[in-house]
Amino acid sequence: MEMTGYSYRSFVVGVLALNLIVLISFAQPVMADETVIQKAGTVSEGDYYADSFVGSFGETVTIVFESDEDVDLILTSVEGYYDYTDPGEEYFMTYSGGTSLKVKQTTLDVFLPVDGVYYVIVDNTDLPSSGAMPTGNVSYSIEVTKTGEIDTLGVALVACGVTTAIVLIVVIAAVYVYMIRPRQKEKAAKAESPVYQMTKVTRPMTCPTCGTYSTHGTYCAKCQRRLR
Repeated sequence: MEMTGYSYRSFVVGVLALNLIVLISFAQPVMADETVIQKAGTVSEGDYYADSFVGSFGETVTIVFESDEDVDLILTSVEGYYDYTDPGEEYFMTYSGGTSLKVKQTTLDVFLPVDGVYYVIVDNTDLPSSGAMPTGNVSYSIEVTKTGEIDTLGVALVACGVTTAIVLIVVIAAVYVYMIRPRQKEKAAKAESPVYQMTKVTRPMTCPTCGTYSTHGTYCAKCQRRLR
């Protein structure tokens, strides 16, 4: 089982192709979920609950909300939150995909448009004017989950290295089993053969010094030169 130039090139191409497949498989972006807000509590009449999280462009946020009375659920930016809490400001900015007025139960999926800090507000006040009007304390639960992409290129490179190592181990084992080991057995069997041993000791030889022909023995019978 000799490895010719063609088979060697085929082997190298095969290993590279296998690594490419592994790299493509592992390097695909993997979606990972992270819970950034999880809260259950009570908002007094005329009050609000607010919490924040850091988001990045391209991530998706899922807001799962439930309460026992109508309230306003608001998603805004840092600037929007400052305006919301400023009595002198009449308006404040909200993200429409993450805002729901007069709501008891909802699930919202929001694509984050920018990198930055985002605020989630559970509002039990009389603002905004188009929102829910408070009638008492409100019990609520809210969970905000952020889904983003994890780059697994590093994992892919490690996987390629492991794959290459496994392939090389298999090849080395195959070469030993099919090439080296049979030759070692053949050589050992030949060395142990009685015919070979007898031939090695008793084969005829002509002395290179005096030309005497000897059929056996280690030394020349005439000049005593070592023959074997």
